Amino acid sequence: MRPTIDWIKSSQRREPLFATGCPAGGWGWAMPSSWPDVDDTSLAVATLARFGVPADDPHLRDGVSWLHAMRNGNGSWGCFIRNGRTMFDAPARR
Repeated sequence: MRPTIDWIKSSQRREPLFATGCPAGGWGWAMPSSWPDVDDTSLAVATLARFGVPADDPHLRDGVSWLHAMRNGNGSWGCFIRNGRTMFDAPARR
């Protein structure tokens, strides 16, 4: 599983994406642009954890921090943009 773990880690975006205003630390749906989104990031974090990557690993820690940073004001998540107004990114209603 080492090559898979290494590939997942190497696919993490290490720079902010100014087009969406998101910080570094997320995983994206396509390469090489790799626009980070919530579902790919949450799956990458869960997969790394399932493969036994320790919680203090910088990739795992940065991915969890990215998810917290992208959380909408009402506690929900969009897809690409925090507190967005498009169909994919509008905060969910409670």
